This record gives sequence, C-alpha cells and structure tokens, in this order.
Amino acid sequence: MRNILITGGASGLGREITLQLLKTDAYRVYFTYSSSKVEAQKIEQLFPNAHAVKCDFTDREEISSLIGQMKEINPDILINNAYCGNFIQNYFHKSDIGMYADSFMLNVMPLLSITKEAILLFRAKKSGQIITILTEALLNDPIIGASEYIANKAYVEAMCKSWGKENAKYNISSDVIYPSFMKTHFTQDVDERLMAKVATTGETAARLINMIR
Repeated sequence: MRNILITGGASGLGREITLQLLKTDAYRVYFTYSSSKVEAQKIEQLFPNAHAVKCDFTDREEISSLIGQMKEINPDILINNAYCGNFIQNYFHKSDIGMYADSFMLNVMPLLSITKEAILLFRAKKSGQIITILTEALLNDPIIGASEYIANKAYVEAMCKSWGKENAKYNISSDVIYPSFMKTHFTQDVDERLMAKVATTGETAARLINMIR
C-alpha cells in the first residue's frame, strides 16, 4: 500500500481527490484539513485507510507539526492542493500591495516547506512523485480580479519545473495539473460567465489520479 499526503483534502476539490483515492485499497491517504473537522472525521470513519491531519496554513505551529510528522507518514506521493484566501480579490490597481506579500507567505511558503521535506524523504528512498494543482488561468487569458491567486500559482509553477529537473536522477517526478474553473466553496461567489469552461471536481480529481505513476 502506497502512502499519499494531500494538503487541503477535506473540502472542495481536495475532498473529491481524497474520496476517489480511498475507493481502492492501493493507497493509505493522509489528508490535511483546516476548518473542515467534521468532514475529516466522517472520511476517517468511512475509510480505514484514511488519516486526517490538522494543518491550518495560517498557523506556523501546525505547519511545523505536519512537517515533523512527515517522516512517520513516509509519503510516496505528495499532492499540493491547499490554498487559503479568495479566488477573486480586486483589480490590481485597487489592491493593497502588502496583500500580495501576505498571501505569498500564507500560501506559497507553507507549500515550499512541505514539498522540501517530501523531496528529502523521496531522495533518501530514490523514489517519489509530487503533483501540484495549478490553474488553467496560467494557460489562458487571466481572470479579472484574480491577479494575486494567479501570481502565486505562477511562482509555484516555476518551482515545480525546478523540482522535476533537480530530482529526476532520484526517480522523483514533479507533475502539474491545470484545472478548469470549478464551482466550490472557494469560488462560490464568482460569476461562471467569466469562465471559458466550468468543470466538476469529480472530473478534475479523476484527471489527477490518472497522473499517478
């Protein structure tokens, strides 16, 4: 049984990925949650191979705690999914520049810290896979008002390429997925007419799971 660690795995797209992974006995799934404690407990009760880990990206101690547990979790696959904040904030010229630094520290830095620890573990056993969820907005015209979100994802996209290049000889891959717009709690206030395509979380989860090698 292979071990998978997914961040933000108790709500939205992350929940759908977690549930689809747990439908088989091939994986032991460790999923983090922030405020979805009740849903996390339900998932654990339904599946004996599910393990919830509390990790709020706004809490440095909880991030450190997760990283401290990763050696015991011993992941074979890391799925970077968690994101805090809102999809659409404001037009760039109307925004507070400090907000971009705060968002970077809140969303990108925890992802980097968790991925670094995973890579150290992967290199020790000369095997591993990182799958990072980005956004189709990086490939198409940017969505008005979403510059903060898209900029964070663009930075992470560049890091994903570096991770793959630096660790290929250790049989570690760094894969990305560019999901279309999905209606979740994260995007519930966004007008779907702004999007070229609307996908379901189930469709996107299935695409991601097909990437697992």
